[in-house]
Amino acid sequence: MKIGIAGLALACLMTITCTSHAAPDPGTFYLRGFLGYASQALGDVNDEIENTGSFLSLVSTRTDWEKIGGAVPFGAEFGYQFSPMVSLGVGLGYQRSSRDHSADIDFIDPSSGTATAGLVTEEPKLSIFDFFGTVTLWAPSAPGLHFSGQLGVARGKYEITQHVDVSSSDGTFEVSTFEGSAEKTTVLAGIFAGYEWPISPMAGVAGRVGYRFCKLSTPEGDFTYLGQTEAGPFSDSGSGPLTDMNGNTMDVDFSGVLIELGFTVRLGAPR
Repeated sequence: MKIGIAGLALACLMTITCTSHAAPDPGTFYLRGFLGYASQALGDVNDEIENTGSFLSLVSTRTDWEKIGGAVPFGAEFGYQFSPMVSLGVGLGYQRSSRDHSADIDFIDPSSGTATAGLVTEEPKLSIFDFFGTVTLWAPSAPGLHFSGQLGVARGKYEITQHVDVSSSDGTFEVSTFEGSAEKTTVLAGIFAGYEWPISPMAGVAGRVGYRFCKLSTPEGDFTYLGQTEAGPFSDSGSGPLTDMNGNTMDVDFSGVLIELGFTVRLGAPR
């Protein structure tokens, strides 16, 4: 739904006509702030969420274990218009997403008759901070229309916190907290089509849509596992690659469709 709303907003903006419609002046600097929507592939991450939710649903009366969806990126770009057809810029961006999960445990072991009840919660968090360069080609025959290529680096992070509080009628119980994080620096690349609508000689509203590639292949990190059972307290910690519940390594894929809307200020226009 978020993608549809952002796309509709971009389509509506493209129907607006401006009285002073001209290509950006060569020799001008520009500063663009943007806000948008990014779909996220998150293949391994969402597969793990789905597998965990399916397992817990077998022993729960209520399971709220939804996959993570898109994110809202924001940032800024600064650049220079070299000619009516070419501009170059550099920028920074950031996005973050998370999801709260919970399951009410309530089941009876048919072989022993032991009843177990309690609560399991989890909160995965994802974020990327990126630095990129942008090459933009403007269409002289359609002022405002442009096509951009983007290349840069991104620092991505995956964090998770899990809490378990369950007890059984045979006297066994577990109260524990697991915390882990993994991060990695990777290449970011994208290709976009956009349009800029001038609202004055020095300012305009800009929108663009495209695809961005950003994938963390087997990020590494640290974890801690603390708690208590009927046998007493326990603790464990370590480091290594991000893995799923079966011990398989995981990737964190932020790639997907990116839609941005922003405001552009141009400085140093020739007199």
